[in-house]
Amino acid sequence: MVSLWSLAVVAFERFLVICKPLGNFSFRGTHAIIGCIITWIFGLAAALPPLFGWSRYIPEGLQCSCGPDWYTTNNKWNNESYVLFLFSFCFGVPLSVIVFSYGRLLLTLRAVAKQQEQSATTQKAEREVTKMVVVMVMGFLICWLPYASFALWVFRSCMLKLVFCGKSPFGDEDDVSGSSQTTQVSSVSSSQVSPA
Repeated sequence: MVSLWSLAVVAFERFLVICKPLGNFSFRGTHAIIGCIITWIFGLAAALPPLFGWSRYIPEGLQCSCGPDWYTTNNKWNNESYVLFLFSFCFGVPLSVIVFSYGRLLLTLRAVAKQQEQSATTQKAEREVTKMVVVMVMGFLICWLPYASFALWVFRSCMLKLVFCGKSPFGDEDDVSGSSQTTQVSSVSSSQVSPA
């Protein structure tokens, strides 16, 4: 989550320095520290809710790391709403900041390049910044779109209910995501096992 927000903060910093919406802004070390603090605050704001009851973390993979609870079906809105929050706050908002910042950066650079059409260095700079913007946005999408897509796929019933004002478009079907599988765990007590 911190890495997602770090990319957004870096994009916003480039927008502030190059497009100069605040006038003659100069980037200093204190601004870098503030940017790091902001990324950690946003990362913690997204990661801490399960520790306080909004959804929960469960072991995943080889049981050596934890992730959001994708599977619990009782109190399902609690889990689904948290995943929607993660999708919106940790994917949608940073992507919007990145696209806005780099889009404005490209527009500013194009305007400067248009004024100085004869300058080869300006034209070269515009091409390099365009490549950088495309690489940054594509890199972000390649890294995080699979995870975001999985989150939406697992909780697509929640999205449909959100779009259709709380009613499932599939009638009485409570869960169209297919994630309502139950796992049965068998247990054997020590009194049931005796040496032969």
